[in-house]
Amino acid sequence: MPERVEELNEISLNAVRYRITHPVQSFVSSVYPPKLVIGDQGRDTQQRLSVVTWSDWRGGIGLDTMEGNVGVNRAWIAETMNLRHAGHLVLGPLISDMTGEPSGQTLGAIGSRAGTLYFAWGTDIYQSTNGTSMTDTNFNVPAAATDAITFRLSDTEYIGFCLNSSGFMYYNGTRWFVLPDPAQYAAAWNDRLYLIDNTGQLKYTSDVTSVDSEAGGAYTVTETAGSARLEDASQDFSGYKAGSHVIVIRDGENDMLYGYIGSGGTNTQANIFNSAALTTQNWIGTLADFDTISTYDVLLETTADAQLPLPDSHVSDLVVYVDASNNPILYAVTIVGLYGHDNANTRFVATALGLPRHPDNGRGSVVFRESLYIPSGLTIYKYQINNSSAVVSSVGLDRDDGLHATEVGPITSLVATQNEIIATVGGSTAGDADNATPDIYSWDTLGWQNITLGEGAGGGNDTIVMYVSDDNSAYRLYWGIEASVRYIDLPRYHNNPKRIASYTYAASGRLFTPWFTAGQSEVSKLAVRLRADAQDMTANETFTIARALDFSGTSGLGAFTNLGSTITSNGVTTFDFPDSTTPTGTVFRAIRFRVTAARGSTNTLSPDMLALTLEYRKKLDVKYGHTFEVDLHEEYGGRSVNELRAALIAALESATLVEFTFRSDDGNTRNYYVDVVALGGLEYSGLDERGTVQVTVIEV
Repeated sequence: MPERVEELNEISLNAVRYRITHPVQSFVSSVYPPKLVIGDQGRDTQQRLSVVTWSDWRGGIGLDTMEGNVGVNRAWIAETMNLRHAGHLVLGPLISDMTGEPSGQTLGAIGSRAGTLYFAWGTDIYQSTNGTSMTDTNFNVPAAATDAITFRLSDTEYIGFCLNSSGFMYYNGTRWFVLPDPAQYAAAWNDRLYLIDNTGQLKYTSDVTSVDSEAGGAYTVTETAGSARLEDASQDFSGYKAGSHVIVIRDGENDMLYGYIGSGGTNTQANIFNSAALTTQNWIGTLADFDTISTYDVLLETTADAQLPLPDSHVSDLVVYVDASNNPILYAVTIVGLYGHDNANTRFVATALGLPRHPDNGRGSVVFRESLYIPSGLTIYKYQINNSSAVVSSVGLDRDDGLHATEVGPITSLVATQNEIIATVGGSTAGDADNATPDIYSWDTLGWQNITLGEGAGGGNDTIVMYVSDDNSAYRLYWGIEASVRYIDLPRYHNNPKRIASYTYAASGRLFTPWFTAGQSEVSKLAVRLRADAQDMTANETFTIARALDFSGTSGLGAFTNLGSTITSNGVTTFDFPDSTTPTGTVFRAIRFRVTAARGSTNTLSPDMLALTLEYRKKLDVKYGHTFEVDLHEEYGGRSVNELRAALIAALESATLVEFTFRSDDGNTRNYYVDVVALGGLEYSGLDERGTVQVTVIEV
């Protein structure tokens, strides 16, 4: 049981009682060593307080808890806030809505040609010549688009849409054409247009122009059991029946029938088949939708190229990137890795970037600043050819602590801009248990930031379609989801938006700092005050700051309490803890801040946070040390001088803590478990063990 001391000038150490020569001297041992300042003093050189300042957010989002001051350039979450410039935290870009979208259609792809934007809404094609509103082209396609491409062949610019099993549709500015070959993704390389289908079959063509075009004649279209036929009394189709040509037939309302020309019938008849195998005499399209024939074109059939050595439904993109010799080649991105195209041997070869099978691998891969970026869930693999070798690294949104639980989902597409890669996250597939309302993020090689949250109404089918355009003298990111298209203006160069008078800002935004523990979450600290340095403040351009403590809250964000009033004036605003009336400080193990920004009706104005500085005191749990002098001139407590001295040495050498007290305390509050750190004093020589011993013990 715990020792008790009731005698004057007596102590107990390790259950051995000793007489002492004078009172015990006690002191606080649980203190940090004083700060050592060399040279100029800084904000953290004051002796009584420590300081942490957030003024550079360029490290981006995704850090939930800091380790000491490491991560002071990071945020946990930043909703529509611009983190790109040190010393400036401002609102993100203004999001604008286009007008004229159709109702009840799903956007499949966006592309552009010669200054005009094209939007594939289900089976309808819309266009925009001003970048802010769209109109129906009155051109219909048989299936939803899966990809879009702008390409040039034979000195003609085209916009093309992949229609999966329904072929590839393209436009030259005058007329729409269709290649009936199944096409899921497209790429232009080596003066050829390449198409790859769901089975991994690659095909190409170097000529998409008409080899024969007819308009205004007397044509007939017939469809009976087992046959589909175009007849033109003035045409000779005999040269097109060898299985190397396709035909596109249009009516006056821009509906189309198309397929492969096969043998049979007279020379004035073209028998139409729905596959290159020429086994089923039918066309792609619906005759019931057809009006009177207006025009038809005969096109060259594509040429078969490499076949991916993988099962169906494995290909996820087709891109152009360099090989080990720094020459551009085709790559097929798949759900199991990256395959390079061997043009000389007409085959696909697996690269060093093999991936564990994942249904979201490779969706919307993109080349940016000499590297190929391949998404995989929330990971993005950076694949870079460097000195004939491939270097793979991870730069995705899953770094550190990833995204908040309500924002987690797979990356569904990437696009590249002048300064950033932009990614869409979530809302990809029916039944997605994660983020059913997708978000958009951007990465500038330093960190990720958010552009928009909660796009769409949810339900799991809200995949965002993105496109970067410089049409109509505007550099913009367009994205479509459900029945709407939105856009933001993109910076043409890396410049602080505060230096661009015409820059337009979002109406509001929020930033959550990481949890700050000073590197010791187990130790209580005292928050004394927070200083917020801001500029461009008005009654409408404001900041509101709140704090959360000790990993509180069930949402993963924190349970917040506002600090003081809203900031509306320039300069440094000081918030005392817990408030200015009783500034006694607020004890915390971990602390996090929420910064809420808002502007008024003028969208070219934003509040600007220059720095957020927390002043706090670090204080360890109180532990005591004691110094006393033991009198070893005579036996005491039934022990000889020799035994007492041996007991002191045993206490000093003990590997465990020993009990020490000099009080009789029924509550045991002054029974200390200590480390004997010093023995010294005076003692006689020879056989005489008498003397005095200075002892120092410290509670740890």
